[in-house]
Amino acid sequence: MPRTAKKGFTYYGFDTDHFYDPKVKRLKNKFGMEGWAVFHFIVNEIHRVEGYYMIMDSDGLFDVSDYSRMDEQRIAGIVDYCAELGLFDKGLWRSRQVLTSEEIQNRYMGICKSIHRKPSISDDYLPRHPYGTCCGTRAEWRKREGYGTDASHCGF
Repeated sequence: MPRTAKKGFTYYGFDTDHFYDPKVKRLKNKFGMEGWAVFHFIVNEIHRVEGYYMIMDSDGLFDVSDYSRMDEQRIAGIVDYCAELGLFDKGLWRSRQVLTSEEIQNRYMGICKSIHRKPSISDDYLPRHPYGTCCGTRAEWRKREGYGTDASHCGF
């Protein structure tokens, strides 16, 4: 019987300057290390399970709450604040309960490239462009980001 291909990863890199990111500093200032731990647990689960996104429904909130021994409402508050800061895409979180970001997806694409796996990001889970459509269609953005060709003038 053929094995099902794994979507997620057993390892992902961590930027050493992450602690100096103003968004992360704001999260830590508001929620303490609990906020930082919840954010990183979720990012870890994103990369471990699907590779580039996570559906954070009531079951997902329960799982994070159970692991962290924190109240589900506190977890939801931390996730909301992460979305406000841009650590997760606010539009996808609010409209579809999807947690992802440009940074998470770029890391996913880089890992796929390094292990020679064809990346597969659904257009439904692409972060919304913050400046409209100046960089072309979502498919053009995905191709550009996935293979590092001709970076956009606005950095998205």
